[in-house]
Amino acid sequence: MPEDAGEPTPGKSGRSLTGFYIALGVVAALVGLGAWLWTPARIWYWERQVKKAPPTEVHGVQACNHDREIAACKLADLGPVAYPAFQRLLQSNDMDVRVNALIGVCNPRSTWALPLVAGSAQDQSNLPIIWTVVRTAEEITGQTFRTGGRSQEELFEARRRLLAWWEREGRAKYGGAR
Repeated sequence: MPEDAGEPTPGKSGRSLTGFYIALGVVAALVGLGAWLWTPARIWYWERQVKKAPPTEVHGVQACNHDREIAACKLADLGPVAYPAFQRLLQSNDMDVRVNALIGVCNPRSTWALPLVAGSAQDQSNLPIIWTVVRTAEEITGQTFRTGGRSQEELFEARRRLLAWWEREGRAKYGGAR
């Protein structure tokens, strides 16, 4: 009789790699889902910050809200994928939200937002909004639409120049059809 007749033969230990591969698949799916949702989550977060940041008061008078400005700039840094968010912000009933959204795209890298800026100039009678729209368009395009002060007549004339430029050449150059 052989000596090793009483010893068990080495074989399967009872574990398989199935569990490992399932766990690996779950981790890969979570990483993929996170990567896919990362940009929409950031857009949602920064848009919410622009809308919800509490007003800043200095000696009982409402002042500029730097938190909203920073959030709008962070949202603008995401680029053209933030277009729908800025569209919603610029349609807000809250003037501060609209002004801060315009401030957020007030840089030459935000050419993708120029159709929204030009659209904000349409049918606008609010002087702070008009001034911010014209200033933002000047910053993005490098054009000059204002000629002097901030009087009501000058701002309406600057808005007229902006809209005329937009129809003449801006729409073709910066893609007004969205």
